Amino acid sequence: MISGSKDLINSTDDYVHAYWILTRKCNYKCHYCVCPTMAMNPPDATDEVITKTIEAYNYLDKISPVNLTITGGEPTLKDLHSILQRLSLRRSVTIYTNLSATVDYYISLNTVHPIKIHSTLHLTQVAPSEFVLKCNNLCKDMPVLVKLMVTDPKTLVIARETLAKLHKNVVVEIHTAGVTSKEIITKTLRMNTHTPFLHNNKEISAYGLSRINSFKSWTCTAPKKAICIDYYGAVYTCKAHFQDNKPLGFTIFDDFEAEYGALGDTIQCPITECTSDLEVIKYK
Repeated sequence: MISGSKDLINSTDDYVHAYWILTRKCNYKCHYCVCPTMAMNPPDATDEVITKTIEAYNYLDKISPVNLTITGGEPTLKDLHSILQRLSLRRSVTIYTNLSATVDYYISLNTVHPIKIHSTLHLTQVAPSEFVLKCNNLCKDMPVLVKLMVTDPKTLVIARETLAKLHKNVVVEIHTAGVTSKEIITKTLRMNTHTPFLHNNKEISAYGLSRINSFKSWTCTAPKKAICIDYYGAVYTCKAHFQDNKPLGFTIFDDFEAEYGALGDTIQCPITECTSDLEVIKYK
């Protein structure tokens, strides 16, 4: 069995979907990302913020299992070994990474605490062949999800070629920003508008969590099942809430247990139109 894979098919209702934006430092310079604009002074979690955030997530895991995603920037620029050693979570931890670290590095993280890899192929920064080789090596030891971005006919060709070379254990999401011919994409990549598709005769789907009502401009009145903490220790309902820059009004340096408990059964999110969706990958 792949290490840490057993919790991938659990219901989304029985855990806290947690998101930790650890840093905005990154060793890639992708023009479409916010991080290069912060290159002179990127926000970065201090040791004190890291310690308090770990305490917060360990507390939450005593209430409900925490399904934690650590992202950046590039989180592997921080001491992830130390962070994973201090986290006392019942579920595996997802690392959003550009895969610039070595295969041995990610395998060593997986020995500290089971991890899942979520990575995007950034064509301006890395050769597809190098990216595919790392994914195929890593998927032997841990779950790997790859995001391929299709923005024009050229990247569509690259996506097809990459998909053909990736190991069958690698889960793939196709993002089609900027491409107008859905019929061509659907036929070529065998996917529908909700991005399930077949890879080596295996159906893969990405489902939005019910707490986020994306694409319909509904107000989110979801159960208290998600949380996001940033590099300063500010607390948000979710990553979309973070992107809208409206924290809940308390930080991890306040009495976290009391503040979180005071939220009650639901979080009234101030966002009335979500522009992004929390996702859970469901294997079939």
